[in-house]
Amino acid sequence: MPPRRHMVQTSRAQLLDWQRRLPLPVKFGLAFAGATLPFLIGLAVIAMWADASPEHVRDTAFVTLGVGAAAAAVASWRLSRAVVVPMRRAIDVLREAAAGNLTRRLPGVRRRDEFGAMARALNTMLDAAADAFFAVTTGIRLLAQTSGRLAQTATKLADSADRASDQSTLVSYAADQVSSNVVGVAGSSEQMAAAIRDIADNASRAAAVAAEAAATAERADSTVAKLGESSAEIGNILKVITSIARQTHLLALNATIEAARAGEAGRGFAVVAAEVKDLADATARATDDIAQMIKTIQDDAAEAVTMIRQISAVVDRINDFQSTIAGAVEEQTASSNEMTRAIAGAAAASEDIAGSIVGVAAAALATASGVGDTRLASADLAHTANQLEGVVRRFRY
Repeated sequence: MPPRRHMVQTSRAQLLDWQRRLPLPVKFGLAFAGATLPFLIGLAVIAMWADASPEHVRDTAFVTLGVGAAAAAVASWRLSRAVVVPMRRAIDVLREAAAGNLTRRLPGVRRRDEFGAMARALNTMLDAAADAFFAVTTGIRLLAQTSGRLAQTATKLADSADRASDQSTLVSYAADQVSSNVVGVAGSSEQMAAAIRDIADNASRAAAVAAEAAATAERADSTVAKLGESSAEIGNILKVITSIARQTHLLALNATIEAARAGEAGRGFAVVAAEVKDLADATARATDDIAQMIKTIQDDAAEAVTMIRQISAVVDRINDFQSTIAGAVEEQTASSNEMTRAIAGAAAASEDIAGSIVGVAAAALATASGVGDTRLASADLAHTANQLEGVVRRFRY
């Protein structure tokens, strides 16, 4: 290998080793001066390939390296001003953001390079984080208010559930009482229906008896009327007998007078005439007694006819009343049957009400249990809201 090429390779190796040991800002400077160093190194290589002594080549390389190092130092200082300072500012802003201060913003948003884009992106992120924390804070407040209202609502709901449970107990007891009363009324209605049926039967029998009494009264009226007619005929016969008795009495008087005129010869005839007279008088008296009796019988018969007719009128009214009673009993029977059906429906409805009340009581108990869960949930919400508020309170935005 020619000595010059070996020297170039050795110099390049030393340069690379020295470059690896440089700090990061110097490396940035070297990278920034990368456009100048190749030109200088190229000049050094051209000089080394020229006809020059090794000492001259070495001196040229050192001079070139010195110039490059100076340029790199200047570039490093400028790059540290252009890169490290904005990076440190960004790190400071991020550290404060991590510590809870979201009010800091990174300057340089109007730069047109990557640092300007980074500043804009970081500031946008901080704005979004501040808005998010504001929204979270607002949500925490709403959550706390909601948990408070939920707790109040749960308390009211628990009170309502307790009152509903108490009312359902009272209503259930009342429904049981109503059911018992309905059962009692149903039994009473059945007894009333049986009594109405007995009344209907008795009314029917009474109507039959009244009809029979009316027929008997009509027959009695006819019989008494016939008795009156017979009494009238007997009276006529008595009138004839009375007339005959009077005529016999007159004949006896005439015979007595004639016997008195005849003297002793007419004495026997006078005795017979006296006896005939006495018999005529007795017949007249008996006829008068019979006439008086017949008159009494006729008066009694007339009164009996009047009473029988009154009885017939009463029996007719009884028939009318029995008909009215029978119609009323039929209507009452229909009403009783309808009432029995209504009572049966009321009993079924009371049983349904009792079942519904049992369901309401169960729902009230379930509601009370749910209210307990709601209270626990509201307490958990309030605790969570307090924890979130404690976390968010660390940040300023």
